[in-house]
Amino acid sequence: MFIADFSYVNVPLEDWWAGMHIKPKGDSPPKLFEPFNFYVKQAPDHSFDIFHIPSHIMFQAGLAAGFGHIEHKPQYCDPAVKDHSDIRRYIDTLDHDDYLMKFKFSKK
Repeated sequence: MFIADFSYVNVPLEDWWAGMHIKPKGDSPPKLFEPFNFYVKQAPDHSFDIFHIPSHIMFQAGLAAGFGHIEHKPQYCDPAVKDHSDIRRYIDTLDHDDYLMKFKFSKK
């Protein structure tokens, strides 16, 4: 099973600078496992409900679910655009870790 980045981070709309926009459902950021609204530039009128699950919590959940092999890999950008101002802003200013996790049941 693969899991990719399910944690909340404040990404203001600001003319879709990151190609996405994230905002809490209420007046404050979500607590663990609470949902938040996620929007993408390609479907700006559609809100996706995403649950706030930081990588360390997802890792613990995988272990508790019985997955004996978990690979954690930080996401990275295409080297061709790594110095683009929007990419740099995303990487340098947003306070979270984008991640991919690969979960496998291991044979005992």
